[in-house]
Amino acid sequence: MCTALRLCLGLSLLIPSLAHAAVLGIPSNGDKLSGIGVISGWKCEANGDLTVRFDNGDPIPLVYGSQRPDVLKRGACPDANVGFVAIWNWGNLDDGTHTAVAYDNGVEFDRNTFTVATTGEDFVTDANLRLRAPNFPSPGETTWFEWNQSTQHLEIAENIRPLGYVCDLIPPIGNVSYDGPLLQPPPLPCEKGSQDDGDEYFIQFENPTAATEDQTCTAIRGTTLGEIRKGEIYASTRAPPRGRVRVKGEVCKNGYYIGSWTLDSVFGGIFYGAVNVSHQCQGYWQDTAGCAGEFHIFDSANIPSRQ
Repeated sequence: MCTALRLCLGLSLLIPSLAHAAVLGIPSNGDKLSGIGVISGWKCEANGDLTVRFDNGDPIPLVYGSQRPDVLKRGACPDANVGFVAIWNWGNLDDGTHTAVAYDNGVEFDRNTFTVATTGEDFVTDANLRLRAPNFPSPGETTWFEWNQSTQHLEIAENIRPLGYVCDLIPPIGNVSYDGPLLQPPPLPCEKGSQDDGDEYFIQFENPTAATEDQTCTAIRGTTLGEIRKGEIYASTRAPPRGRVRVKGEVCKNGYYIGSWTLDSVFGGIFYGAVNVSHQCQGYWQDTAGCAGEFHIFDSANIPSRQ
């Protein structure tokens, strides 16, 4: 009887406390925010309209009743439809530190301090960027970010895990126009070297697939002789009337390769693929002029006709 009474008292005390629990989750204390995002959190029970104010500014209405199964799962509230949210452009605030205060029917229930960084504009247009972040989020991984105008953020475009698969390091470029400067190719995340060190290979740049009449591509057209030594590709050829093309790259023991070339010592473009066609990795090249095409390395058993 005594045990049951204690249990009933405990539940009667617990349920009211759950009903009044509330958290302003975004922005949280210490957050660094930019672009377009959300103001969000949860409150087990709303007594009136929920609002938030930044630095004692005008109240911003919050929509209440969205599903928060995570809150229900951890027992913070007896129901799941306890979330509140509002879309917000953090560029509407000045750079620096701010305080957000959440209210229920005019009564404060939570507050947090955060910082905002902007570009000096509340909404950036006509901006383009593709950014490679090596060793993010874990060592050996490569993450590509792209600027997204609608969210005003750099969004994750692709995450490459260390599989030693060079075709995943750079997205296929055969039919992609490239307006900005090309990045130098990243190092291969695999064991360097080749079972055929010292052998001669034929390197072939196939004709551009998207060149226009006014483009002067930096890649050579045709086939040149190269060599693989200790996991490095070397080749050099004259490309009249433009000058000397020097090709250099890396090769994994499993046959994947990546590299670049110069035209009279000026960076010309990038290439990647696999020596062994069984890897299902098509070779591509792309140059700084915006030209692109297929790239192949042939061993001595598969020498193509010279062009």
